Amino acid sequence: MQHKNFFMVPNRIFDLELKLRDFAVYCCLLRHSDSKDGSCFPSRRVIAKECGMDRKTVDSAIENLSSLGLVKKIQRHRKDGTRTSNLYYVASLLSKSFFGIVSEFPIEKKTHRTRLRNYHNRKRE
Repeated sequence: MQHKNFFMVPNRIFDLELKLRDFAVYCCLLRHSDSKDGSCFPSRRVIAKECGMDRKTVDSAIENLSSLGLVKKIQRHRKDGTRTSNLYYVASLLSKSFFGIVSEFPIEKKTHRTRLRNYHNRKRE
């Protein structure tokens, strides 16, 4: 049974110490994702509107989430070659005991803290 009035965000997300923009975009993608395979394809415009940010901020958040292994982005094209919305796969942070869902993207707390620290240090330089 799929619920449309709510979605669940695993507590593990707080261990990753994400920026607010990254957290909001992750939640937005999670909200739109299919419960079976974690796929979704909201447009950047939809994500920006739902998160209250501009498209460039959405792009930065998706780039950071991708580098952390939380989101996999695949560009899609129509038959005539024009671009359409991206396809996203959202990593589930739930353990196997929850609904039989296992993350395709292994998340290591220490690794992500190190990546986040390096990311913030680069921003300061």
